Amino acid sequence: MKTVNLIFGVHNHQPAGNFDHIFEEAYQKAYLPFLTVLSRHPKIKMSFHYTGALFQFIQQKHPEFIDQIRHMVAQKQIEIMTGGFYEPILAILPDEDKKAQIEKLTAFIRSATGYQARGMWLAERIWEPHLVKSLQEAKVEYVVVDDYHFKSAGLSEEDLFGYYITEEQGKSLAMFSISQKLRYLIPFAVPEKTIEYCAQVASEEGERLLVIADDGEKFGVWPQTYQSVYEEKWLERFFVKLEENASWLKTTTFTEYLDTYKPKGRAYVPCASYSEMMEWSLPAHAQETYEQVVDRIKQNQDQHAYLQFIKGGFWRNFLVKYPESNAMHKKMLEVSGRVNAALKTGIDDPKLWQAQDELLAAQANDGYWHGVFGGLYMSHLRRSVYENLIKAENNLDEVIVPRDELTCQVLDYNNDDSAEIIATGKTLKLYVAPEVGGKILELDYRPKNFNCLNILSRHQEAYHQKIKDFVSKHSQEQDSNEAKTIHEQFRVKEKNLDQYLKYDWYERGFAIEHFLSDWGDLAAFHNCNFGEQGDFVNQAYDYQTRTDEQGLQIHLAREGHVWLDKLFAALKVEKKITLLKNQPLIEIEYTLTNLENTKLELRFGSEYCFAGTTGHDDGCYYYSLGTQDKIDNKYMDSIEENIESRGIGIKDYFTRIDACWQFSEPATIWRFPLETVSQSESGFERSYQGSVIMPFWQVVLKPKSQWQTTIKFTLLDLTD
Repeated sequence: MKTVNLIFGVHNHQPAGNFDHIFEEAYQKAYLPFLTVLSRHPKIKMSFHYTGALFQFIQQKHPEFIDQIRHMVAQKQIEIMTGGFYEPILAILPDEDKKAQIEKLTAFIRSATGYQARGMWLAERIWEPHLVKSLQEAKVEYVVVDDYHFKSAGLSEEDLFGYYITEEQGKSLAMFSISQKLRYLIPFAVPEKTIEYCAQVASEEGERLLVIADDGEKFGVWPQTYQSVYEEKWLERFFVKLEENASWLKTTTFTEYLDTYKPKGRAYVPCASYSEMMEWSLPAHAQETYEQVVDRIKQNQDQHAYLQFIKGGFWRNFLVKYPESNAMHKKMLEVSGRVNAALKTGIDDPKLWQAQDELLAAQANDGYWHGVFGGLYMSHLRRSVYENLIKAENNLDEVIVPRDELTCQVLDYNNDDSAEIIATGKTLKLYVAPEVGGKILELDYRPKNFNCLNILSRHQEAYHQKIKDFVSKHSQEQDSNEAKTIHEQFRVKEKNLDQYLKYDWYERGFAIEHFLSDWGDLAAFHNCNFGEQGDFVNQAYDYQTRTDEQGLQIHLAREGHVWLDKLFAALKVEKKITLLKNQPLIEIEYTLTNLENTKLELRFGSEYCFAGTTGHDDGCYYYSLGTQDKIDNKYMDSIEENIESRGIGIKDYFTRIDACWQFSEPATIWRFPLETVSQSESGFERSYQGSVIMPFWQVVLKPKSQWQTTIKFTLLDLTD
């Protein structure tokens, strides 16, 4: 009789920093009902992976679920896979953190379920060959990746009905491949389709293996799947089919198969992830071309012979595609270096161990990239990354450095071959980029573990064209009761999304100098198609730093030009940023110097971004500083011009922060929300990413004269 082995693996994950109600919804819709159905079929064996943050939530809120897992482990019905505790992209972590992440989850699994995990789930199946050594040192015996990884190395589908051994520096590791065909069949096609495919693979020798391992959320959380999987009993019917065909279709686990059968050979797999991820990592224009190439190949009857050699991008390119991702990653490396250096000293302090855990939590992958899932576009996930990193820094300073010390470092912090200035005080920490407009890249309010510049610029995405095409056809896709894979769905969560497709030609930040054309207005500035007449926004500034009894001063200067009517005028801009010692206050003093022998009439503005928690809620709003200043619309998503203003503030009761700008000279203020259009599991949606505030002044400079103004920015705690 022909037989075949089937491994059914489920990866369950919720990111650190996600909302509790989302954890609970996923538990009730996917994790609990899945295990409940499986418990009725004790002869079916499965492999499960739960990430650390999810495991902790379940242990705290639903301990009976952990008891059920422990029972099923004891019955040898299921095995539990380890991985990085907070589900990081292991390839981009320092080696010490790779090991710490895996060992933390392995220890948790052993304590909670009594199981000693031998293999691991690789986050997003992002594979780089150097991982072998680190995984083996963490006592990992096997890892699970996609069949696409192996096909990229030249192996055919026929070659993949088993597992392979790979090695690095003499360290070896078993690698299993997930069937893409099964990944698209389960649970979207009727169970019989999967049984039919398994029958096609079965052989007389009985050694062949098929692996399906995929997200647990597709069994209940993805749109329409709760209805199809549980209400229409897809999962129940599938398990019944497995039982009915158990004589030739044998369910097993990774460790059981590993202990029973030898590897098919050795394989060296290139850097890869699943094919969709590699497509998403491409720049928007390249992604559009990639889709066209793939579509052409799919029209060929020999498509499968060619597609395996078509490769998209490389996960690390997300750090190029999104500067915001790179900023988080480089701050993470900065904190990691400090944490691991402190650990090597042998200091035994609870704050140090807490700092290490906060570092590991900040490595959760979800906020660092974007594809069909919201990821980077979800501000609360980015906020969680920064919050944990700033907490870790604060704890380290309690152990290593006095909290009231004011320090300044000049180094290539973000690996762009340009020096940045990092100024750290008791309450504030600034990252300044002299060669990119002298702007502030990051502004941390340490008492609240809050990065005020956790914003996202408006990036062009390849899928934006689909929104435009959808709107142009004036037709609404009808919902279907049939569940689809998350890659096949097209839903818009509100009308007229195309009106919000605006793109920034520079990376937003804090204290960015603009010289505006006469025809430029608030709408043009909001749309980022205004007339920029200066060359100061993203060009290099000279810099000097100085520390005195008052605090730290960063003096930036650039001799550039402004384009005026029939005149290419030389102008010097000086920007002195002062971080006051032990005060949550920054002073920004501007000096404009006319280098020409003729009068200059300018509209000069200084742009500031702020990461408000939400766009339209009474808990986060603008307020005016004086009785003469009038704000018509207080909400953060308002688009408004305020004239003759002495200042403006933001009260955010979700973070309990009061942010305030005060101007030495009355200014006109333009303010508007940064809103992005992105795709997520539930469809295309608009998201509030932060707000832009730009005071500007009409400046008249006589020949060789100067003009000065000062902006004070203060951060305070909101009291009850």
